[in-house]
Amino acid sequence: GEQIESLLADLQTITETARAGVISKRDEVLEPGETRPAAILFVDIVGFTELSRQISSELLAKVVDRAFRIFELTVRAHGGYCDKVIGDAGLYVFAGHPNYPPVCEAALLAALKLNERLAQINQSLEDSAVRLAIRQGVSFGEVTRQSVGAEHAQLTVMGETVNQAQRLEASARPGMNQTTSRVLEQAGSHFRREQVGQFLARVRAMRA
Repeated sequence: GEQIESLLADLQTITETARAGVISKRDEVLEPGETRPAAILFVDIVGFTELSRQISSELLAKVVDRAFRIFELTVRAHGGYCDKVIGDAGLYVFAGHPNYPPVCEAALLAALKLNERLAQINQSLEDSAVRLAIRQGVSFGEVTRQSVGAEHAQLTVMGETVNQAQRLEASARPGMNQTTSRVLEQAGSHFRREQVGQFLARVRAMRA
């Protein structure tokens, strides 16, 4: 009980730090039916099944909920928005925001910041049996936002760019960021050499 409360208080502090970085109240979101170029960031918490064996489902749910809240605020602080979270994976869209850098640069900077935030989260989890690891994939290309499903249809982005971000994430090792040479080219000279070095670029992953 006390340990969980203390842990959640620590995570709340990280949440507030992430929230402080959000300078725009308005997200740049694709309209239903709209198609446009965007950068896609796919993030997956690794070892979710193993974690569920180690700790109570209540604690796991709270930690993962807080982690994704922190991820979302971190993405918003770079001009992106959360499209959806499914279980242990989050899909984030950078559609171009006037207050932030161009989409590929913004998505790569957000991915690096997520690694920092994860380190903070794990520091908070030091006294528990829990350690979180993430894999990330970043892609760029045309996406369409449309409704999927039945009566209570969910609006979500779709297309090969989304599939590619998911493939890049799935083939990455825990702790790794994976992207394409196209994304790095689009990010351009603003992206410093040491930052580029923190990404594995799959040249063959996408035909230009």
